[in-house]
Amino acid sequence: MATVDVYVRDTIWTYMVPIGLLSFFLLLFMTDSLKVIRQWYCSKYLTSFSELHDEMIEPIKKALFSDLNNIDSSLTDLRNKGLIRILEIGVGSGSNLKYYPQQCRLVIVDPNPHFKQYFTENVNKFPDINLERYIVSPGERLRGIASSTVDVVVTTTVLCCVENVPKVLKEIRRVLVPGGHYYFLEHVVAAHNTKRWKLQQLANWTGLWKWFHDGCVFRRIDEDIARAGFSDLDISTFTLDDDAQSSKSKLIQMISPHIVGVAIK
Repeated sequence: MATVDVYVRDTIWTYMVPIGLLSFFLLLFMTDSLKVIRQWYCSKYLTSFSELHDEMIEPIKKALFSDLNNIDSSLTDLRNKGLIRILEIGVGSGSNLKYYPQQCRLVIVDPNPHFKQYFTENVNKFPDINLERYIVSPGERLRGIASSTVDVVVTTTVLCCVENVPKVLKEIRRVLVPGGHYYFLEHVVAAHNTKRWKLQQLANWTGLWKWFHDGCVFRRIDEDIARAGFSDLDISTFTLDDDAQSSKSKLIQMISPHIVGVAIK
């Protein structure tokens, strides 16, 4: 191989390829023009990721939603029919549908329009659930949902992905009826200075985790909920078993610490 060919080859691999890759990722992070691509990718990848996560936390979800059938609506027209209205923010593919009461009225808010096809496939398996609306909108702006018109609000592994957690919680309190229930299950930042905490901080700093996981950031969501102004709060913590995780997905270990509970307006 001629000397000039070797020089050109080495120059390309040493400088041009890394610079090109860096420029590509900078473009992804710094512009909104590729937001659609990210949302499309996340809807496909996170559907599989969520199925794996849901398999691991299914017993906890069952316990969390076990009393939904015991809630009486504060809205006269629904109460007279023995129904309740549920709002789920960040529904994804609809993994929580199997826990909801039959004949409940369901409103969906999700900022990623590409999840709708997966949700539609799933909701068709639950013909007794009455889907009132599917709204593509961020949780910080629950547009089209009047104040005090929802009996139950649900978020599961959603608040990590929103832009402003306090604003979402404020909107949740606004749309809930007096005495309404907010059910949550969220992954949170690990204990300070642990190995997992350091990895999470690195993930936050680089922005790679956020980009590839639909905006996910490691946060103290428990503190945000505690400050949100609910009249009553029942919250507990749990950690996914690392041994069980190792046989499924190393990435699950990043979101091992969780909070779960119910808040009352």
